Amino acid sequence: MERTTLYIFLIFIIGGCSLLPSEKKIFELETDLIEFSDKMNEGDTLHIFSNLSVCRSFHFEHDIFTKEGNQIYIKTSAKGYLIEDWEVELPKTKYSKTESDSLNYEELLKYVSRNETKNKSINTRFLRVIYKKDTICFYSEGLGEQVPNSDYLRRIKRRINPEAKIYEPMEAIEPPPPPPFPEE
Repeated sequence: MERTTLYIFLIFIIGGCSLLPSEKKIFELETDLIEFSDKMNEGDTLHIFSNLSVCRSFHFEHDIFTKEGNQIYIKTSAKGYLIEDWEVELPKTKYSKTESDSLNYEELLKYVSRNETKNKSINTRFLRVIYKKDTICFYSEGLGEQVPNSDYLRRIKRRINPEAKIYEPMEAIEPPPPPPFPEE
């Protein structure tokens, strides 16, 4: 009888341990960044600061990604010359990525990671990503990188917030034709 009780006890202990929930994996900024929407845990918050300024324009954005109830949300605030009220806060919106679509933050982060500018001292910081006490910065080298990077990010933002005026395409203003040359 004692032996049977011991066997039942051991089976209960061994079987019970395997039914315990596994430890959740801790999100690591350095290794999980380009898959953040899949790797974030419940309650995690990721901050992405974007510098979309070009030449003499001034435009900065702060995106806050949070995971709540197995869903990622994004909340954006923006400041700059091209914003009607100088500063705007957009409502919290669901964020999701589609594997076959390149207009998402993960693809942008893969792109800027692959094309990382080496000489950071003379270039523009394009993105600063913060998770808890960890920070990663990405830089653009000159207008040849800053303009396409900013455009790529704006297209992603337009997809996430299609009603936001700040992401509407800008109309190109055509100058009037030059006056005709005087005849001699």
